[in-house]
Amino acid sequence: MTLETDPPGATVFRNDYLSKDAAWQELGVTPLHVKRFPLGISRLRFELEGYLPRETANSSSRIANAGVFVLDTPQTMPKGMARVSGGSTTIQAPGLEQSEALELRDFFMDIHEVTIRQYQAFVAAYSTNQLISETLDWLDKHLGAIE
Repeated sequence: MTLETDPPGATVFRNDYLSKDAAWQELGVTPLHVKRFPLGISRLRFELEGYLPRETANSSSRIANAGVFVLDTPQTMPKGMARVSGGSTTIQAPGLEQSEALELRDFFMDIHEVTIRQYQAFVAAYSTNQLISETLDWLDKHLGAIE
C-alpha cells in the first residue's frame, strides 16, 4: 500500500485501534510505500511542520484504498471541526440495496456533539441552501419521487 498526503513529506505513525496507551510506531515519510501492514483496524497519524496533525482509523483494506490524506493548516481548518476523508460508499439499509455507490468529497465534522437546539438552528438557517436542493434532487433521481 502507498500512503500519500497533500502536501507530501508528512511523517506517518501507526497504532493498533484498541491500544490507546501504546506508543505510536513511526512508519516513514509520505509518499510512503508500506510492504507489510497489519490486518484489522489501525489508527494512523500524519504530522508535518506547519500543518495540523491528522488522525484516521479504519481497516487495512480501506486505508489502502483511501487515496490522498489532505493536511490542513490552522487557517484552512474551521474552528472546532475535523476533516473526514471522502470516498466511495454504499447505503446499507433495507430496501436501498439497489442504490448506486456514492462518491463523497472530504468534509468537515464538528468535534463536539450537536444539541437538538443547535441542529434546529442549523436547519432553520440553511433550509433553502443549494446543497439541500441538490441532495433532494439526487435522492429523487436515485430512489424515486420524494413527497
